[in-house]
Amino acid sequence: MYIAGRWANRQLSRLELIIAVIILSVVLGMFMQYSIKVFAHAERSLLTSTVVNINTALQYHVAGHVLRGDYGIIDKLQDINPFTLVGGNPLWLDPGSVSPVPEEIVAGMLTVRVPANYLGELDSPDPAGIEGGHWYFDTADNTLVYRVNNPEYFSSSLSGPPRISFSVNVEYEDRNSNARFDPFIDEYKSIGLKATDDYEWRL
Repeated sequence: MYIAGRWANRQLSRLELIIAVIILSVVLGMFMQYSIKVFAHAERSLLTSTVVNINTALQYHVAGHVLRGDYGIIDKLQDINPFTLVGGNPLWLDPGSVSPVPEEIVAGMLTVRVPANYLGELDSPDPAGIEGGHWYFDTADNTLVYRVNNPEYFSSSLSGPPRISFSVNVEYEDRNSNARFDPFIDEYKSIGLKATDDYEWRL
């Protein structure tokens, strides 16, 4: 109360003012650090949720074809843009789409809404020119890329701006040992997004 009263009367000594500024700076710094961590947690959760939704749609779609014995469809999904496949507004009906979905894939779709932060299909874009917090599909190498917006607690083996690169991956038993999925020879197990490089959230 004494210091507060002196502060109100603008009678703080220089030492008291320095101490007050230091305390205020420490508290403000701790609050900012906490806020950054909260934002990073939220970003990681949203990223994980998006990947889970895509994987669910891919697995649901493939399961329908597997039940009908149509294993050939699995091989066609490996280089596809998953947002094109699961989008609420089907891009396969757009003749300008860079990666149209084959007509036979469309039947029995599980619709998942494409997030508002998806920029579309881009050809070898400069990641530095992509705003953080956005997805895009790189048509040069058929990868789905997420540009990280809160990199303070994020690390990746990718050089350059912080980002995560995914591709559609088929898990299978390679019965003929040729390091590729042969629909009617190998045993299909699962399908989903897989990061093409190592990354970690240090939260």
